[in-house]
Amino acid sequence: MSIRFKCAIFAASVFIFMSYSCAGAAVDRSIGRAENAFLQGHYDTAVKEADAVIRGRYGKLDEAYYIKGLSELKLGRFADSRESFGHIKNRYPYSRRLFDAYLGIADSYLLEGEAGKALGVYNEILAKFSNDKNIAIAYYRLNDCYQKLGLKDKAAEYLAMAKNVSPMSLEGGLLSSQGPLSRSVATTVSENRAIAVSQPSVAGGNAAEVFCVQVGSFKSKRNADALAKKLAGYGYEARVVIPVTAQDKLYRVRVGAFDSRQGAESLATRLKSIGYKVRICVEQSCD
Repeated sequence: MSIRFKCAIFAASVFIFMSYSCAGAAVDRSIGRAENAFLQGHYDTAVKEADAVIRGRYGKLDEAYYIKGLSELKLGRFADSRESFGHIKNRYPYSRRLFDAYLGIADSYLLEGEAGKALGVYNEILAKFSNDKNIAIAYYRLNDCYQKLGLKDKAAEYLAMAKNVSPMSLEGGLLSSQGPLSRSVATTVSENRAIAVSQPSVAGGNAAEVFCVQVGSFKSKRNADALAKKLAGYGYEARVVIPVTAQDKLYRVRVGAFDSRQGAESLATRLKSIGYKVRICVEQSCD
């Protein structure tokens, strides 16, 4: 084999490698934009960014479908969200988002008022993911389903199971104050992607004060994500609030969303008891 031919092969290999590297970097940027749009509540934008990754087909398609499904869920496009999560379920059986995809499908039925259909999927989750660290979420959701079906005793049974599996979770706080999807970010931010909690409203259309607990603030998004993931593993619904101005350099980790200060104080007390330094926040202002 001539030296010229070897050089040509080497050059072609380098070109292919660089092409894939550039494509991979572009995918990472698109995924990052989709994540940021989602965390800021710009769900239509998040869907568009996720679709751009899917059309490119260079990788991380399961992540793109996951963000797209969550965004569609927040937009109330339940059938679309099931289709997006279904791509993960059917095409990516080894994806780290597989549990989350099943949960998203079940949640879409629950939010749509189809408690019976949701029940079947949550039970499928219990059978398929019995050892998953976030399995308590399925028990909580089953409690929600049976509550909606009017089966109070059965609901209490699954609530007890949830407490037993995840005793540090905030069943009395987050679930009662935020409704059946309050837990969707362990999954949603089980790797840092928390479902943004909708703010409650008051008569006249003005937003009521929303209280939450800040557990940490970091210059590094990676450190903030790590704390959110750790809290999610405990059963708390943690989310990362990204900087919104050029002057603000901090990524803040917050938990909960309450319409009263009392609820936030109760949560703060629990977090303090396990060693966290906390602050109670209203919108962007913290004590």
